[in-house]
Amino acid sequence: MALAPSPLEPPPLLLSPDVDGLARAPTPVVKAILVALCEDPGVRAQALRQLDRLLRFEAEVRKQEALRTTTTPPPPPPPGSISNVAAGRRLKPTPAEPKICVQCDGIFTEDKNIYGACWYHSGELELYDETLIDRMPGEMSLYDLDTESTRARHPEAFRWCCCFKKGNQPGCVGGRHESNPDWSRKGRGDSFSDLEDDPLRLDEDDDDDDDDEQAASYRHASGSSHDDAASPGGRRT
Repeated sequence: MALAPSPLEPPPLLLSPDVDGLARAPTPVVKAILVALCEDPGVRAQALRQLDRLLRFEAEVRKQEALRTTTTPPPPPPPGSISNVAAGRRLKPTPAEPKICVQCDGIFTEDKNIYGACWYHSGELELYDETLIDRMPGEMSLYDLDTESTRARHPEAFRWCCCFKKGNQPGCVGGRHESNPDWSRKGRGDSFSDLEDDPLRLDEDDDDDDDDEQAASYRHASGSSHDDAASPGGRRT
């Protein structure tokens, strides 16, 4: 006789336990999850910001579509076609679903997601100049400055270790947009940079290397001349 499942066992998952499963969930379910997560002030601010952006994007798409329809009406269908019989009842193409790129924060649609549409940073964002952050002396320690809110308020105080550009500069690597955080390529190419390899010091390091090479060349040339002079066939000029 088959035993009944224990009430303590979790029910089987109806969708895959990842972001793809969340994206395929019914719209009312996703709305309920989003509203519940908005208890966090940071999540709420981010959700409302993205909602405003998506609504503006869709309004602009509808505006451009209306302008194209007005300026360039579709050609008349050939006589006897189904479209001619059902004139005025032609179905409009379904607009592509807008998505938010987790790499560059841009809004895109899959029908226009070509290579080079997205520019992102492959490295990490790190604190570069704490003097650009508005704070009282002793108000916050250096380790407390690297927060999401500080990055948003003072992007110029941070830099990308992949290209050493400031935090508010566009990406340095081209690719396609990506809406799934699990597949994002942002920040996966480089680790934090070494302050000893700071680009502001490269000129000094290059000068030191040039001096070392010149000194080595001089010692080698001097040694060769001394050996020639000391050899039996060597003559001084």
